[in-house]
Amino acid sequence: AQMGLAITNLRSGRLIQAEQGFDELARILPTSADVRYFRGLVQEAKGDARGAIASYREAIGLRFDHFGANVALAGVLADGGFYREAIKAYKHVVRIDDHYGPGWYDLAMMYLAIDDMANARQCYAILRSVDADLAVKLKAKLGG
Repeated sequence: AQMGLAITNLRSGRLIQAEQGFDELARILPTSADVRYFRGLVQEAKGDARGAIASYREAIGLRFDHFGANVALAGVLADGGFYREAIKAYKHVVRIDDHYGPGWYDLAMMYLAIDDMANARQCYAILRSVDADLAVKLKAKLGG
């Protein structure tokens, strides 16, 4: 019930209440990766990228294959311009789910951000069989 209320507060934009709820849940459930993930979402919504990164990393530390935390971590790192760290995070995302098209697309975009065309094209080759629509979008970014 407490987790549901904290999630509802997050989704409703009641960030202070959501943060308090997830902080309390973190004390009650010290090994819950989900609690850390949701706390990261709250921090991200509040504009606290550093706090969000720390929470997502805590979640991943508790559950290495936590898909949501890995995707969120990669996104925050990319948004912050930490492209090489984001590449590592997106690689982990597509290892967890190699059919996740947005992961391949975003990984390619990170490679483009550091001018690594060869790896971006490799992502495109994989993306073609995973998500044809995103592959078309990526092909335009690759200049072809």
